Amino acid sequence: MLVTLTSVNASVTSSLPAVSDAVGNLSCLGVSWESIQLYWEQPANPNGQILFYEILLESNLQSYTHQAHTPEYTVTGLLPDQEYTLTVAAVNSAGPGDRVNCTAFTLSESGSQSSCDVLHFDLCLLICSNTE
Repeated sequence: MLVTLTSVNASVTSSLPAVSDAVGNLSCLGVSWESIQLYWEQPANPNGQILFYEILLESNLQSYTHQAHTPEYTVTGLLPDQEYTLTVAAVNSAGPGDRVNCTAFTLSESGSQSSCDVLHFDLCLLICSNTE
């Protein structure tokens, strides 16, 4: 009795979900002595549904992570007259995507409020003045 064995090579290709592209046009601005506002555009290629946006706040060798579900966020509870680095990444089922960062300063306590508001945010990025 002759037995013939045949070998079959099969290749299975499975593609894992890809992380999102970076968010677009990230802007951050200190709007009071204790808060910074961030605005950004959704990624051009999110590679699926965006679950949330991850915001990393860094200052003086400390870091904090926040989550947002819309392309804007206000970080509060900050110290006056401090520099902060903020990083935003869109998170999908594959994890956080490419990160984009910006730097902003909170106002000094003597400058109580910025004259910037949401309607004029883009203009205020260029010429933001404090009300005394």
